[in-house]
Amino acid sequence: MTAPAQVSALPVLREVRQIRVLTREQARMGYPVHLRATVTYFDEFGPNWFIKDATGGQWVQWEAGMPKPEPGQRIEIDGITRQTGFGPDVGHPRWKVLGKGALPDPEKVSYEQMASTTKDGQWVETEGIVRGAYVESKAGLLRMVLSVNGNRVMAQTPVYDRVPLDLVDARIRIRGNCGAIFNQKSQFLGPIIHMPSLGMVTLLKAPPARPFDGAAVPIGDLLRFGHAGAAEHRLHISGTITAVEQNAGFFVTDGAGSLHVETSGTAELRAGDTVDVLGFPSVADERPSLVESTVRVLRRGAAPAPARIATDQALDGRYDSVLVTIEGRLKFCRCCRKKPSWCYGTATACSRPFPKANRAKPISPVCARGATSG
Repeated sequence: MTAPAQVSALPVLREVRQIRVLTREQARMGYPVHLRATVTYFDEFGPNWFIKDATGGQWVQWEAGMPKPEPGQRIEIDGITRQTGFGPDVGHPRWKVLGKGALPDPEKVSYEQMASTTKDGQWVETEGIVRGAYVESKAGLLRMVLSVNGNRVMAQTPVYDRVPLDLVDARIRIRGNCGAIFNQKSQFLGPIIHMPSLGMVTLLKAPPARPFDGAAVPIGDLLRFGHAGAAEHRLHISGTITAVEQNAGFFVTDGAGSLHVETSGTAELRAGDTVDVLGFPSVADERPSLVESTVRVLRRGAAPAPARIATDQALDGRYDSVLVTIEGRLKFCRCCRKKPSWCYGTATACSRPFPKANRAKPISPVCARGATSG
């Protein structure tokens, strides 16, 4: 904390915009702050607290034991500037409530503006397609995944009366404070909208009432030229599961194509199941996939037979996501976190360096089976 003599020598900042232009070094000098503003968001789990005056929005550092601000409160607040995270903050706040009123009008922003970080902390409004909704297990916050012009944006609120799964694939407008998801180096990873309540969501276009009733799209046609609307809304595919990844997803084929489906709900799935899938098209590891997916099992069946291929065929891309079997000789073995990694084929085909101490003698031929992945 800055020494009292140094604080008193610095000018008092009386507008949010004066805080927003401070460099990291300047913010850490501890400028005294005196503001009149409106509380726009608060949750004690982050904790996250945002206020707004006529010049902009600002994050305030709340600590356990302090009174809990309420959205809509008009307050007079004193504190000092800090920067402990992504941007300049107001620390050691002391405030009094002057009254309560309506939340301010938001600024309409694009994804590009949010990603530029120039709108960090601001009270904003944006539109997008809902891709998912869930309750975060530790904090209990409702989180929503949005696609804004094809880009991923998170939203969260501490005040909700339901998990709005009925909004998945709907176009909505949301209001809240624009924040940042960042790493340990305070580098921006993506935007997040802090909504004071679920009431900040306005439905613009409802999703299809019976999404599974539409015709299934052939897997081989996904993300090809002329496939309109692929980036925004869910697609319906149908096929047979060929392999399951625990709590990560599964591979599916419809006979003409194969695909990876990302979902955490794999506990009841097994190879051979015929399924209907609703998911959002994406590209992962240089291959098409469906993400934020919903799965419906139509019937159980026997696991399909794999295609027998050679090692070089597994690397050329034609069998990506296809269930295959490869025969080879186990050349090397390395333990990583108590899980062995194996190399099949010739030593020249292996792209992984294995320490000499971990090398094992060649043993009898083995057969590997699974879905290929880039």
